[in-house]
Amino acid sequence: MVAQMTTLYLDYVSNLFIIMTSRQLAYTASLFMLVLCVCALLKDRHPRLQMTLWLLVFVRALIPAHWSTSFNLRHLLEQWLPQVKYFDPLFQLHQLDLIIHLSAPISVQFPYITWSMALLLAWISITTLLFIRLFNQRKQFRKIVQQSDVVTQASHLALFYHLHGKFKLRRTVSLVAGDANVSPFTIGTLRPVIYLPKEMLNSLDKQALMSVIAHEMAHIKRYDDLSGLARQLMQRVLFFFPVVWFTNRQIDEQKEIACDRMAVTSSKLTVGDYANSLLSIVKHFQNQSSVKVPSLSLRRQSYRARLLALKHYSIKGLSSGSLALSAALLTILFIMPMGSQHAISHTLKLRSLQALPEPMPLLSPPVQGGELYAGFHDVDIRLPMGVGKMQVFHDGLDFMVPVGSPVFAMADGKVIKVVDQPEDGIAMTSGGYVLIEHTNGIEASYHYVGNSSLQPNQLIKQGEQVGELLRVAFSPRDFPENLEQPRVPARVHISTRYQDVAIDPSQVIDLSQYTR
Repeated sequence: MVAQMTTLYLDYVSNLFIIMTSRQLAYTASLFMLVLCVCALLKDRHPRLQMTLWLLVFVRALIPAHWSTSFNLRHLLEQWLPQVKYFDPLFQLHQLDLIIHLSAPISVQFPYITWSMALLLAWISITTLLFIRLFNQRKQFRKIVQQSDVVTQASHLALFYHLHGKFKLRRTVSLVAGDANVSPFTIGTLRPVIYLPKEMLNSLDKQALMSVIAHEMAHIKRYDDLSGLARQLMQRVLFFFPVVWFTNRQIDEQKEIACDRMAVTSSKLTVGDYANSLLSIVKHFQNQSSVKVPSLSLRRQSYRARLLALKHYSIKGLSSGSLALSAALLTILFIMPMGSQHAISHTLKLRSLQALPEPMPLLSPPVQGGELYAGFHDVDIRLPMGVGKMQVFHDGLDFMVPVGSPVFAMADGKVIKVVDQPEDGIAMTSGGYVLIEHTNGIEASYHYVGNSSLQPNQLIKQGEQVGELLRVAFSPRDFPENLEQPRVPARVHISTRYQDVAIDPSQVIDLSQYTR
């Protein structure tokens, strides 16, 4: 019993993680396609706006899927394309179908390990390894800095302090040079350090050296090392989602372009002189195949994009105020435009009403007596470790009766499936169930039902016993404390479908004897 309870709880945690993550990533992918089209139109212009758009995509991947605003682009689209409102409900139903398969045991030999638990364990393991690799890489660059010498040459220091003043930096910045054959980089947030290879420091002219140091100063001004580390960590968490990797690369590229523009402005170099400095750095490293790259700064594609962006530098960009206003509007319109749980529930109910072609004879109740509890609407579930609650859609109707009560067929029909072992997700959470296709076209699932003598393809008459109500071992549902039942009350859960559309059971079951 303890092993079963532990399995059900861990399976619930795994499924909750999969559901919440998949919704967030589905919404992120839709926003990604929109931003990709916009940035393709902008080409090399407005790098700050492009970086803001890509940051919105990245932030969307972090925001819980159920967050939404009252006014957003989605509501506008629904006015022109009513089909948009069905995206969330249908996606949620497909998620539930997926969970049914993922909650099945991985094998008969391991009945208490489900596929969703295995996936979560694999995700934790791979993420941990990627974290270790990332921190080892940063450790290597810190080691390079520790083994380097502080720059003491007067001409270099004069240039360094001149740019430090131009950028109005209040933090203490160090300039070091070493023998490591790596590209220039900056590491650290509170006490940042700029690293330059000694060979490059001694070979570049004053103009090129000013360009390099000014560019690194811009990174410090923007706190790029801290924000970049945060993005890299999140990229490791979502390693399985290519959109995050692509988005991170775009942000890095636009970040380099933004630093180029800041460097040109602060160093008072002309765009042409700064571009020539970039080319001289490329020539310096082009014959050094062993160069390590801590960022995108030495990627050929990155340099090409940076030079093209400098070509359009004279084009007036967005001001800081305009950029802030644009970011605020885009946040409202794009980051949280997904349907709320209330909207999803309303759409599923409306779809249920529209699915039945005409009134049909009502089915009889599956139990004798008892009470109705949850219906075809949202219910609260408890999140793990007591962090709160969230609402999910309850796609059926619960009849509360004592454990062991007989459960009866609601109409004539044919038995499709009888499961009393945890061979799939439904049986894993409910203990057992029976699926019957009734003669009126309604397909009904009788959950928490076991001890059944029925066989697949067997014909059954209305009122014949389907099985007995099982004791419910675990449920994440938040049941009221005033129920005269155990913490998890015994109940028969009935879900109905018509032509593969989820139907509100109260539309097709005679509930005249119950108080609703």
